[in-house]
Amino acid sequence: MPNTLTPVSVVIPIWNAEPYLPKLLPQLFAQKGVDLQEVLLLDSMSTDRSLEIASGFPRVTIIPIACFSHGGTRNLGIQKAQSEIIVLMTQDALPQGTDWMEKLISPLQNAKVAYTFSRQVPYPGTNPMESYYLNQKFSADSSKTYEIEQEEIASLDQVFSSNVSSALKRSVALQHPFNSQLIMGEDQQFSRDVQQAGFAVQYVHDSIVIHSHNYSLMQTFRRYFDSVIAITQVFPSHKLNASASSGVSYLKHEFLFILKQHPVYLPYYFCYLGMKTLATFIAHMEKHLPRKFVRFCSMNDRYWKT
Repeated sequence: MPNTLTPVSVVIPIWNAEPYLPKLLPQLFAQKGVDLQEVLLLDSMSTDRSLEIASGFPRVTIIPIACFSHGGTRNLGIQKAQSEIIVLMTQDALPQGTDWMEKLISPLQNAKVAYTFSRQVPYPGTNPMESYYLNQKFSADSSKTYEIEQEEIASLDQVFSSNVSSALKRSVALQHPFNSQLIMGEDQQFSRDVQQAGFAVQYVHDSIVIHSHNYSLMQTFRRYFDSVIAITQVFPSHKLNASASSGVSYLKHEFLFILKQHPVYLPYYFCYLGMKTLATFIAHMEKHLPRKFVRFCSMNDRYWKT
């Protein structure tokens, strides 16, 4: 009897992934309803036991990466992959259930859909600001299709997506690759480009991964600095006033959430909010600032060197 399962390649950029691979790789190979052909790990010269751990699993290929970029590294993985359906992940995302992948790739059976992404839920112990963000951005109630109408101008909300856990059609990604010059935000850029090419993007609410970060205040500043830089790269017309206006409503609801549900966090929250505000302002001034200072502000020092 012929195998009717969909062949899938998984592409994951890694760097010092020893804490994650012992849980992640078994979960990938436990997936049902798909034909997992290969797992490609694009390794940015890990110095821990990542490669040793990966070598203990079948169908895992290590691809050394000398110079990482969010877009370029993923493009390389897509080029090397054998399957038409490719699942992209990050090393710190943990799939939930044995049908996570099947649900994620299912909408790609529709010729119109070129890209899908999963719901993200926070790890236990995640701070309330990160948890609130994930719960707001990744609905637990319903899936959503993103599609740009003819001559419609793409907006930030319209191109929202995440390749923390996503799937795409290789043929489409080869025609519309990730932009290797972006500091990050390559998933939003890809969503914009494929929608503008006439395809749809699908959020799949019942394909779930655990993924979150407990950033320090300085890490929050640097991460948000990079995020705003990425937005201005993907949407060059996005200026400081657009960042300010788009954030007001969200911050109002976030503050009320912290006030009502986690009042003990209020002093920290105001520091957190100050870091995000400062990072936004400095990011919009980036072109007028010394490179050394910009590198200090960024989480990705290597990006500014190259």
